[in-house]
Amino acid sequence: SALKTLAAFANSEGGRLYVGVEDNGTILGLGFDLQLRETSSIDRWQLFLRSVITDRFRDGAILNDYVRVAVYTLSGKDVARIDVSPRAQLSFLRKNESHLLFRRQGNRSVQVQITDVEEFLAERQKRTRW
Repeated sequence: SALKTLAAFANSEGGRLYVGVEDNGTILGLGFDLQLRETSSIDRWQLFLRSVITDRFRDGAILNDYVRVAVYTLSGKDVARIDVSPRAQLSFLRKNESHLLFRRQGNRSVQVQITDVEEFLAERQKRTRW
């Protein structure tokens, strides 16, 4: 779901995602992730995140330029803040053999259905003026 949110932010007006914090504000931290071999440190976790973005997005290497990651310690637990800047180009998330398009709708990320693409693009162009 974090990748879906990153895609929606990039395709909309940008945004900020906190990893290790529940929607109700409860701080969980990155502890579980940091117990895994491939993400056993903050540096390795960030490298893994960048790798996943590169692999799971049609243009993930470029999308990484629009993603900033900062890690903070809150209540003794590490939490990541991911800031995503809006992009002029669309960011498509790969799922199996498909490329999915997401946008923000208030505080949620929703998939743009093929029947809604024209309206989404028209509204996006009005807001962004790239």
